[in-house]
Amino acid sequence: MRSRHEAVFDEPDIVEEHDESIGISTDHIAVVTRVGEGWRAVVDGLPDGKVVVAHGSTWAETTHNVGDALSEAVTPEPPYVLGYHMVPADPDADSALGAVMIARSERVHAEQAERDAVRHAVRVFLGQGWSTRDAARALLLSQERVIRLAAEMEGRAARGKPRPPAE
Repeated sequence: MRSRHEAVFDEPDIVEEHDESIGISTDHIAVVTRVGEGWRAVVDGLPDGKVVVAHGSTWAETTHNVGDALSEAVTPEPPYVLGYHMVPADPDADSALGAVMIARSERVHAEQAERDAVRHAVRVFLGQGWSTRDAARALLLSQERVIRLAAEMEGRAARGKPRPPAE
């Protein structure tokens, strides 16, 4: 049985380096209002004074429609790509959604910090001659996980790309 301590390794590492091939996002804000049974989103501040208005019966449909409408109204020049996010017009809803997004971002960074700390501990323990079994027990991980982490770190070092040590 896999422990919850192992689950953190199911998520990818945060990549801090910017990949130039992805492009740079031009971020637009769609202010979303509940209208009857559906939603209305407005994006203003676009080039040439353009304003995009999109509707949908669900939040997902409205999000999709905003993307389509923005794609028709704005053509970013490379390396820029079109980016937008949906913001509730209601301040309480906006605050609630913002709190969720902040909490999720903090969780992702905390999980990365845990992965970095575990890798550092594995490096220290094995460097001091600990067995993989003892390192695993101390870290509340399976021995297989410790062996796999050690192999990954060895592979990175061989490629000249070691992860920075945990702070």
